[in-house]
Amino acid sequence: MNRITTTDYDEIFPNMNFSEEEGDKINEAISCGNVVAATDGSVTNNMGSGAFCLSTKDGDILFDYSFPIPGAITDTHSTRTEMMAILGVLIFLRKIHSKYKHPNKPNVLIYTDSKNAIKTAFEKIFVSISNIFEND
Repeated sequence: MNRITTTDYDEIFPNMNFSEEEGDKINEAISCGNVVAATDGSVTNNMGSGAFCLSTKDGDILFDYSFPIPGAITDTHSTRTEMMAILGVLIFLRKIHSKYKHPNKPNVLIYTDSKNAIKTAFEKIFVSISNIFEND
């Protein structure tokens, strides 16, 4: 199995950038508790891909992002791609937090259509959230 062993998230999620205007809007929505995220992962033609978007609770899109998911075809399946999309949201939120520093530790609800990804996340913790945010 191919494992991601880097902590350079820019390698895994290239060009995950936001403009000053996008950042300000996302920060305001997070601070007001008015942001949700949605993820999707898929496998098509033996290639994995993931995507996520952040929006206001009213449905106004604040940011969207899609990316290829590297790996051997034997390791590429829909649960893995969905988990990578969820990780993408967490990394993006970390970038926002690094810039805007939310002292009240706001919550962002993440929607996924993968029951297996949710089950796997709770059974086997692949990502330690405290490690993602430890340097902030």
